[in-house]
Amino acid sequence: MRGPGADEAASPATDVDRGLTSAEVEDRRRRGLGNEEAAPTSRPLGLIIRTNVFTRFNAILGALLAVIVVVGPFQDGLFAIVLVANTVIGIGQELRAKRTLDRLAVLGAPAVQVHRDGEVTPVGVADLVLVMSVNPGFGGQSFLTEVLPKVRAIRAMIDRSGRHIDLEIDGGIAEGTAALATAAGARVLVAGNAVFTHASYSDAITAVRRDGERGATP
Repeated sequence: MRGPGADEAASPATDVDRGLTSAEVEDRRRRGLGNEEAAPTSRPLGLIIRTNVFTRFNAILGALLAVIVVVGPFQDGLFAIVLVANTVIGIGQELRAKRTLDRLAVLGAPAVQVHRDGEVTPVGVADLVLVMSVNPGFGGQSFLTEVLPKVRAIRAMIDRSGRHIDLEIDGGIAEGTAALATAAGARVLVAGNAVFTHASYSDAITAVRRDGERGATP
């Protein structure tokens, strides 16, 4: 369930059952409201080469090799083979580890489900921040007002980032607590007992939505 957001003031209202269209998502990304920042899974190639070439061990052997080249017989500098082999092996091992880590990061990338073009679609978790307002474990718990300062702090961080990131709150959301959550900055509300213990799901959702909109109104 989505309430009005300050960062969506310039956008048309979103149908909560249909969600955003792909065109609307692309428009928001073009306006800098996306969240496409990539998290590195391993060190870049240039850094791998530098850290394996410019080591203390290589510096000592390199200095000895330079001295031998100048004053000693060349055969005494055959240890340079060890220097080169050690560097090549180190780079090779780290490149192999890099490929493995990059593949694992792609396979293990988590996702959440959203309504997009009228269908449920997975998106990266960086598009959404979830705050639990109960203790995880079982339903029917009371809303914990202690989480509201956390919600306000996260809302401030999202607003400063300039990105479109949904702030979701889950736990104890009902008529009365929905307004507290949206007033603190939440824009996606998850309601369980408040809906499923009500005789009319539609009436319960409407009541929670209206309460949430009341809290989100300045």
